[in-house]
Amino acid sequence: MFLLHRQLKNKFLILSLCSFIYCQFDVDFSLESKFAKDSNSSFKNPTFFENYLDVNLYIDDLYIFTQLEYSYPPLMGPNQNSLSDAINMVYVEFFNDQVEFTLGNLFSMYGMGLSLHTYEDQNIDYDNSLYGFQTIYTLNDSYSLFILAGKRNILSRVSPQEITPSISLQNRVLSIGLNGMKDNLSFQYLTMMYEQDYDYNDILSISSLPTMLGDYLVENHLESMIEYEPDYKMKNLEHNIGFNFYSDFFEIVYERALIYYHKIYGERQEGYREYMSTYFNLFGFNFILEHKDYNTPYLYSHFSNPPIVSRESNSILASRNLHTVNFNNEIGHQLEINKTFESGLNIVFNYAFAMHYNENDKPENFKSLYTYLMESLVGVSNILNNKNNISNFIDYKPYRQVYLEFSNWILQENLYYKIGYDCYHEYLYDKIVLSKTYPMQFTYKLNAGSSATIYFEIQDEVKNDVKHRYYYLSPSYNHFGEWTATLFYDVEENGDDWLGLDYTININDLNQLSVFYGSQKGGLVCANGSCVIQPDFEDGLKLTYRTSF
Repeated sequence: MFLLHRQLKNKFLILSLCSFIYCQFDVDFSLESKFAKDSNSSFKNPTFFENYLDVNLYIDDLYIFTQLEYSYPPLMGPNQNSLSDAINMVYVEFFNDQVEFTLGNLFSMYGMGLSLHTYEDQNIDYDNSLYGFQTIYTLNDSYSLFILAGKRNILSRVSPQEITPSISLQNRVLSIGLNGMKDNLSFQYLTMMYEQDYDYNDILSISSLPTMLGDYLVENHLESMIEYEPDYKMKNLEHNIGFNFYSDFFEIVYERALIYYHKIYGERQEGYREYMSTYFNLFGFNFILEHKDYNTPYLYSHFSNPPIVSRESNSILASRNLHTVNFNNEIGHQLEINKTFESGLNIVFNYAFAMHYNENDKPENFKSLYTYLMESLVGVSNILNNKNNISNFIDYKPYRQVYLEFSNWILQENLYYKIGYDCYHEYLYDKIVLSKTYPMQFTYKLNAGSSATIYFEIQDEVKNDVKHRYYYLSPSYNHFGEWTATLFYDVEENGDDWLGLDYTININDLNQLSVFYGSQKGGLVCANGSCVIQPDFEDGLKLTYRTSF
């Protein structure tokens, strides 16, 4: 009898607690489920099966976020199909007028991210967040203090072709900073100390990188690594300072990080990362000029994700030749000009170039190439097309991209068009690539909110003197915002083609279902300069369901 009473009492307490939580807390959930099976898979082994459940809890000044994942198998990365892997991320935030405190997974960006920028992107299977705590304490209206401490075993890839990451480094980080603001000027200072633990397999993987760090390990330590299988622990220190001055028509941002680190098995090094951007308006034209100089060629960094200083294209074909940024060894510029005329016509022009430092640098070669790139919009193309000079510049990996776009609403704002031109030219580690892409979009408004869109692209590409032509066509129809049907046709001239149909229905305000059947070409997928290659999808079915409750 006593035991039964106790059981009932416990149940009552649980129900009461649940009622209390329900009354006091604001809770919402969102679920995304993806299932895909192509012609190369069996039902018991789908191409991928991914499920993400986001849980958001709010109570007064407290916010709790948890993401649960079941992926078996995922599109990219390792399986997550056990209870120990179920919690993908979790953090607690407390905030009031003076204090912001975070405990758990830390997603933080300090300044422009030259020293510290942690984020997560499931599309490229990237997550460099730390486990620990972060505090921002507001001293007064002008100044605030920042402190972060955390650790994490962070996974990374040697190359975008890897489905599963091959490098796993244990990181421990302590960072302290000061932010200030006065009138139109803001500034920050950050000091950051971190340790990295390398085991033999990690170092062996890094030695395969086609970079100065990889070359250094092969030339100086590969034999001893194979014989003794040594581990290594690295301690690094960074000092970061920056400011931002802005007005109605002008803005300038400058940030510089001084880095003190060791070569793996080697001597102490000094390096730096520098970024500057300027915005101004002249005669109705908006000008944005960016400069980057990232010079730590022997460092393998997880937390530096600064600006890429190049345009991230939303073109399907152009995005397959995106420039992968080397955040430890790259110098370059980007210029963007845009203007909207009284007629509604909008014009965008973008020019970006970059190059690497080289260990056996000849100052006259570097200066000659850099000056040439600065002075000529076609500089990279001319250098790469000149077979006599390319041997002098091949180690610098020069890159250049030009983009021009026109867009407007016409016919009493019933027809929208966007026509672009993208020219990409880069010397990569194993090939020279030149591609010219012509993306076009036309959208026509139909009755009562319906619309029809045609997206069309042509690309001419040359890889190591071998020519290719690609076409991409995607017509779609949106029915009053209730459902959308889209056809995808991707074809290489005298080669393979991919055809697929997607139907997406908004069941209600909280539920959406997408069904895709057919084939899709894989390729390079990038976010903030980090890239992976997703595989082709052949004659299969994809289901995506999204809900909030």
